[in-house]
Amino acid sequence: MAIEVTISHDPQTPTLTTAQVKAWLNIPAYLTGDDSLINDVVIPDALDYLTRRTGRSFVKRQYVVVAEAFADLDFEVADTGRSGWALKHYDAADTLQTVGTSLYRVEEIGDRVVVTGQGAGLPTIESDRIMPVRFEFEAEVALDGTARAAALAICAVRYANRGDDWTERLSASAMGLIDLVTTRRAY
Repeated sequence: MAIEVTISHDPQTPTLTTAQVKAWLNIPAYLTGDDSLINDVVIPDALDYLTRRTGRSFVKRQYVVVAEAFADLDFEVADTGRSGWALKHYDAADTLQTVGTSLYRVEEIGDRVVVTGQGAGLPTIESDRIMPVRFEFEAEVALDGTARAAALAICAVRYANRGDDWTERLSASAMGLIDLVTTRRAY
């Protein structure tokens, strides 16, 4: 019997905060008039632009892997920085229960995540739900070093050029940072 696995990853949380952008732009913390603009427009636009240019997604995602039964799960997730593992199931009363971490093991093999049961302690599925098993975790591509500098430079241009076609105004130095992020290799 093949186990059907569904993977979803919403909502997304930016890996850059309003406070970090304000510090980069030298905006005092007590000036809060543009906080919603920075949080709701500037940061998402900058991270979206950087993602489109680099092919990497610099947001933290909440992943949910859903399967129809307990079995070894083997799936791929390109985002790194995976954490917060939680295996859950619906009991006979259709209440979501968390499985103890001693009853399963999580292995990360490159982009693959493999979840296997530890012994015979996994609970029996007694629910009428079609997809009674949930495996939840967070993952993100770290926004550090050159990527962080590029994102902050893009935020500065986006903030300064509200309403204009701001992508045309990126400086050569900002474009150079983006190119470094695009070509950087992990060793």
